[in-house]
Amino acid sequence: MIEVIRQIPSYQSKTATEIQAYFDETVEVVNMNGWTPTSMEKEGGLSGPEVDLLLETLRLSGGRGASAFTWLSTNPDGLELGSDERQGMIDAFSIGGQWETMIPGMTARIKALGHSTMKRYQQLGLPELPTTEQIEDALNPYFDSESKEVLFTLNRQADGQTVTFLRVTPVKLRNGVVVDRGESQNTFSGELLDQIKVLIEQSL
Repeated sequence: MIEVIRQIPSYQSKTATEIQAYFDETVEVVNMNGWTPTSMEKEGGLSGPEVDLLLETLRLSGGRGASAFTWLSTNPDGLELGSDERQGMIDAFSIGGQWETMIPGMTARIKALGHSTMKRYQQLGLPELPTTEQIEDALNPYFDSESKEVLFTLNRQADGQTVTFLRVTPVKLRNGVVVDRGESQNTFSGELLDQIKVLIEQSL
């Protein structure tokens, strides 16, 4: 899934919840593939009567409609319906052929062969909307938990002076084993540091 997530603009700065919301957005998909009368019915989901009415409308309309009818009847590559021009022609032929009177919803179904909507995760090839946990796992495939390493250092110098500091390092673990260490931060003073220093000196 990480390959899909990497297609999201600035995915590194997004939370798992924001990425899930991005996947769940509805997007418009333009299909510029050619359609034949056969593929309109078998793959596009149009009914036989709808395909017949479309072809009859084109045949009787003359001009570009007649040219489209001839193309659909003879060319195995089919006719694209995704361009703005073709989408506009479908609306015009719908009015001229009285599609909505004869078969309600036919216009939208034919236009959907060229323009359709789907969820973005479907467009990107995911079978279902991933959970936030799945997204987090994909973003962090090398560890299953996080922790911090704490190192207290007490150096006693020859003159009797002591130097103490606390080093805290964020770490990532997989099955309890450290697989990555982040940037350490050192603390040289503070109440907690003083308390630890006293406890250590008492134990020496």
